[in-house]
Amino acid sequence: MKRPAEYDQTLDRLRTVDAEIETRFPAYSELTSPQALTVEETQGLLREDEGLLLVLVNPEAAYVWALTRDRVEWARSESLGQEEMAAAVARLRASLTTAAARGQPYIDPSLLQDQTDTAFDRAEAHRIYSELIAPVEDVFRGRSTLITVTSGDLSALPLALLPTEAPDGADDSAAALAATPWLIDRYALAALPSVSSLTALRCHLVSDPALRSPGCPPPPPVPPLRRRRESASSWSPSAPLFWRVTPSAPREARRRGRSDGRRPAGRR
Repeated sequence: MKRPAEYDQTLDRLRTVDAEIETRFPAYSELTSPQALTVEETQGLLREDEGLLLVLVNPEAAYVWALTRDRVEWARSESLGQEEMAAAVARLRASLTTAAARGQPYIDPSLLQDQTDTAFDRAEAHRIYSELIAPVEDVFRGRSTLITVTSGDLSALPLALLPTEAPDGADDSAAALAATPWLIDRYALAALPSVSSLTALRCHLVSDPALRSPGCPPPPPVPPLRRRRESASSWSPSAPLFWRVTPSAPREARRRGRSDGRRPAGRR
């Protein structure tokens, strides 16, 4: 069945409108239709003291990419596929959630009466660090800020809780927990929903155009200002001032008096 000509014309018009929105309103376009960045584009948006860690969890394995302005590495962990990652994150979150929720005045105690408090499994958390971050961490040498983009169940686990060394002592020991080196001790961590959101963060959502990242695309030309319709139709150099200021000028004229000094009809 042949498509009507109006259908193709509508599609062409929509493409034209989309292209105009992308040109004139890049921040809105990036928000509604984010575009994937190449490695080079991503590196151009990073600062000298920053690294970016991207973790993509697939059913068969977890894939990791590490980027700085001048380096890129990747690794693969077959032991942390989708099912294994979900189980590991669930165990770690359970120990955090139950212990933190118990005793809170806004939580019904009956919801937790059948649950036991378990110590945070530092060995399991260190395994995630060893499988995902350690193989590529040399890329981040000398960097102080680590931007993380995770997917799947891993996005529900704060990476700040990953120990960077094999745990020592009991997991329920306050002294052992205090002595544990965590990832947050090594980097200032910042989480993003996607790599492409760097474009919005560094190029569009800045208070001063001078703060735009050098890797940003050139800003679009400023569209010409359109004269307001009512101003174009009512303004006249010889018109009384109050006629030019407000659309309610006739009413104001009746209230204040005519511009020639005479009182309106009906007033004494």
